[in-house]
Amino acid sequence: MRVKGACFATQPGSLAPNAETVSARARSSKDCAPSSKPLKLSRQSRAPSMFRLVSPVAAVAAVVFCLAPVAARAADAPEAPPAAVQAKVDAFMASLKAGKVSDAYTQAFAGTLMSKKQAELEQAVAGTENGLRYYGALRDWQLVGTSRPADGFVVSVYMARLENAPLFVRFQAYDNGAKWTVYNIIFTDNYDTMKGW
Repeated sequence: MRVKGACFATQPGSLAPNAETVSARARSSKDCAPSSKPLKLSRQSRAPSMFRLVSPVAAVAAVVFCLAPVAARAADAPEAPPAAVQAKVDAFMASLKAGKVSDAYTQAFAGTLMSKKQAELEQAVAGTENGLRYYGALRDWQLVGTSRPADGFVVSVYMARLENAPLFVRFQAYDNGAKWTVYNIIFTDNYDTMKGW
């Protein structure tokens, strides 16, 4: 094989010089001139060694190591909240995305004690509208994690992707025996405050 003006002799199936390799200093360029005879390759020299499997064990190991990161990512997927809670979260976030902040809170807290606390609802709406003006429009949301501190009580944390920065939203839901209701919604821009769930 000729590389940048130097001559190297290699063993078939190998990319490294063999024992008969003569250094480029000792050989003149005329020794590297192409031969008029056609070069015959053996069957072994046609397949590069990097494409040959060493053993079936090596093949299995290669597959395991290649698939391990995929399996680890699947195992790290957060536990989803109950479907009824997820539906309430999705409806709330979709209303926020559409710019209907007041509707989002009205629907989320319908039939709960919070629906009777008009002053607190108005404060939540005003704070959320202010936050959306500051952080930008909501693009989408993603579940970060779910915990179940007690039977019938679920806490789910979501990352809301906004134009300028993420916000983290903690939804607390309560199963009153008849249906799941939203108990509390908390926004923050500091993920560390959500770690306690």
